Amino acid sequence: MNGCIVEELGTNWKSRLFELLDRQQAVCTDLSDRCEKQAVVLTADRVSDLLTVLGERQELIDELSELSLAMEPYREAWPELLRHLSDDEQKQVRQHVESVQQMVNEVMTRDTLHQRTLRREQSRIRKEMDSVNVGRQSNKAYGRPIHRGIEPITNRFADERG
Repeated sequence: MNGCIVEELGTNWKSRLFELLDRQQAVCTDLSDRCEKQAVVLTADRVSDLLTVLGERQELIDELSELSLAMEPYREAWPELLRHLSDDEQKQVRQHVESVQQMVNEVMTRDTLHQRTLRREQSRIRKEMDSVNVGRQSNKAYGRPIHRGIEPITNRFADERG
């Protein structure tokens, strides 16, 4: 940006800045709420609900990305913009930024915990599937007759008692 950054941002830059900060904070609050909902869904083992929550979260993350792009001109000019804000406005900006940073950090921490939970569940399910497959293979080898075509072929390891 050349010249006076404040002039380049337009006459309503303050209201636009606070609008973006408010929206960013609201989206982070929604994201935090979805993170809590995700924890409930994970502990209840409701996979279809988990997919819904993850979809909602993705929409919020996409919106945060758009807001971040919209904030870029303000971030580039931050020191100059702060000089044009009153003490109260500067305090409001700091509170917004700190609040957003705190929520994002909390979401990231909870996401790490949720990823661990998902990995444990994935491992548990994999073990259960493996035991089902072993049972199936045992059943094939020693259990029931195998049907191929018209005549059943009994397993060579089975006697009259099964």
